[in-house]
Amino acid sequence: MKNRTLYAGLIFLYICTSCTSQNKKVRLLVDIPVENDKIVSIFNLSNGTQVYEDTLRGELVLDSLTYGIHLLTVMWDRDVISPDEFKSLRPHTLDNPSYYSLQKRVFIDPREGGTIRLYSPDNITKEEIEEQLLSDERTFAPSLEVEGKQAQLYEAYESIWHQFRQQHHSQRDSLKKLLYHYNDKNDLQQAAAVNSQIKDLWTSTILPQYEMEKKQFLIEHADDIIVPFILLDRVTSQELYQSFKPVIDAMPEKYRELGFVKGLAKLRSGK
Repeated sequence: MKNRTLYAGLIFLYICTSCTSQNKKVRLLVDIPVENDKIVSIFNLSNGTQVYEDTLRGELVLDSLTYGIHLLTVMWDRDVISPDEFKSLRPHTLDNPSYYSLQKRVFIDPREGGTIRLYSPDNITKEEIEEQLLSDERTFAPSLEVEGKQAQLYEAYESIWHQFRQQHHSQRDSLKKLLYHYNDKNDLQQAAAVNSQIKDLWTSTILPQYEMEKKQFLIEHADDIIVPFILLDRVTSQELYQSFKPVIDAMPEKYRELGFVKGLAKLRSGK
């Protein structure tokens, strides 16, 4: 209840400082090579409410939406399970492996409205998507086209994650090739060193670069309404508050004075 009250205060402030035009409709298009019936679920992560869930039939038009980061989920039936699922499921559940699921986050500003298009690359097939979704790493992610400044800024923010994830996969694959080379030569010392690099690659190299890039982006766009919403989503401990303090300091006073933003300083340690 407290979080929703703070959320309502944030919405009220933004509405008061924005133009007085009516909320516009949001259109959702799902363009993936899946002919099966698809279920679409939309969840507002910023206030914890379910916005929509139903079978998709053509274009979906939504109105009466609220501000926030939304999770779009597209699901369709599947009749196979992954090896990990087979190990964890009980025998009587194996005949119902549930759904394939694609997920994507999007920022919705109802005053901007516009079209959201969730799509996959032209050259990928349904079978290839399903194979990747069942893999351990789940590297496949749908693409998104959005209209409206705030939605486009949030998509640019989200793309930072995908950029560094691809960088991690590329560098890891190169190191694995080097590891195989040393193993073939029976150079155990070099192989052990490379294996250590592979294990530490994300935490010691990629993650710090990603965090720096992400915070720099938020500082550069500190005047935009997506930033308080991102902080609401990301800052959950005193350590994270201190980490994002430069972003908070860069925001205009109307955002820094929000009760929700002030409350971040009182978060407990996550340790």
